[in-house]
Amino acid sequence: MSVDPNWLGVPMYWNSFDRATSLRLLCEAGFVIQRACEETADEDGVAVTFLWVLGRREGEPRLSPSPV
Repeated sequence: MSVDPNWLGVPMYWNSFDRATSLRLLCEAGFVIQRACEETADEDGVAVTFLWVLGRREGEPRLSPSPV
């Protein structure tokens, strides 16, 4: 758990599941995972890792990249 005692003037707490649990919960909710990757960013000198997931509901068509 992460705590910031003065986030926008109030205490704020963050918490999340690990990668395996997050992906399992998404699958149990009916999502098909198309891509999942972790990216680490520096936030005020602290390494913070985010899990980015691209998924779709079971039975929905796959997403294809749109032309730029």
